[in-house]
Amino acid sequence: MVRWRERFPYEWCVAVSGAVALAISPWGASIPFSGLFAAWSRWVAEPLLGWHLGTVYNGFVCVFLPILGAASLSYPILAFCSQVLEARRYFVSVARATAVLMFLLAGMAIVDATVSLGTSWELGQLTVACGIGVLLAAFGFRLQREYVLSARIRLLGITLFIAGVCIASFLLLPVGLLALSVTYILLAIVLAQREHVCISPARPR
Repeated sequence: MVRWRERFPYEWCVAVSGAVALAISPWGASIPFSGLFAAWSRWVAEPLLGWHLGTVYNGFVCVFLPILGAASLSYPILAFCSQVLEARRYFVSVARATAVLMFLLAGMAIVDATVSLGTSWELGQLTVACGIGVLLAAFGFRLQREYVLSARIRLLGITLFIAGVCIASFLLLPVGLLALSVTYILLAIVLAQREHVCISPARPR
């Protein structure tokens, strides 16, 4: 059953801003993963691929942009859980845990941009980012096990699972961020549909 909401949902605009922030993250500190992306360029891109990306994040923008990026990445998923998936407990719990880790990683990125704390701090960011990746992958995997009315939501689950796995692996971090950007574009489309989707328990395997 699909029930149309009366008000126009502006949540899709936030989802679009999250997709844009992810797309420009290699060139600016627009998301919580920005500091970790700089570490990826030093640890993976340069020694293994011979790429020098020149990702140095510092300056005034690093003080607030990661927090704004965390908000633009967290709020659409929370809105998706409450307005589309009708506040299913599992999805809400995973979305809230992801949001907490997003803001934690954003705070760590701000500290890393203002005070040089060395490799140990970057390893801490890596740990938090891996946790985010695992949660995103779990969210997408569980979404695939639910019977839903929209094929777009199933596609959203696939891209979310791919993004989570790539982010958790760290080696494929840029691929994960690209997949996550595609996910937020799909999320914006779903939120703009102004619909509630009732989902049934997982289909038997």
